[in-house]
Parts: sequence; structure tokens; C-alpha cells
Amino acid sequence: MHRAQRRRSPVGQRRSSIEASQVENAAKIDVHPLTPARWPDLEAIFEAKGCSVALGCWCMAYRVSGSASALPPDTTRARVWRAALKALVDAGRPPGLIGYRGQKPVG
Repeated sequence: MHRAQRRRSPVGQRRSSIEASQVENAAKIDVHPLTPARWPDLEAIFEAKGCSVALGCWCMAYRVSGSASALPPDTTRARVWRAALKALVDAGRPPGLIGYRGQKPVG
């Protein structure tokens, strides 16, 4: 049987349908600059279940250089970097983008 004559299995058809749906949904993401007014949306993304990697770095890992300095005993690197990112946002020049699906911040 030639490839063109093969029929897709139901699993293959389902997978294609899911992939097409994901592509269609991905196209519905609106992207906006990270501004002070959108800071709560960024927090919602980083505090979402399963977002432990971003919660630890707060998008600052590539913005800092040099060796890690000692932290005061009552704080964490994540808290320091979160405050540093907030300071960048509040400075007025958006340091990044936020993606929304409808009204929900998703990335």
C-alpha cells in the first residue's frame, strides 16, 4: 500500500485535531509590554501552580552578572530578584512582555 493510500488511525486523527487546536489557541494570544499596571498579572503567572522555575529567577538570572553575593539571613534570592524586576518595571521602560489568552495572563 502506498503512503498516500494509508488511512490514519483514530489516534493519529485525534492527535492531528489536538495539534491543530493548540496552534489555533496559540494564535489567540495577545502580547503587551510589562508595565507597572500589569505587574499583578506577572505575579499571577509566576505564582501559578507548576511555575517554580520562574518563581525562583523572576526573569533576572540573565540580567545580573558576577558571582552571587551573600544574602541577608531573612531573605531569598527570589525575593531580591523579584524586587529588582519590580524596580525595572517601575522605572518606566518595559523590561519584557506578557502574553494573554483573553483577559488571563498566560506567559
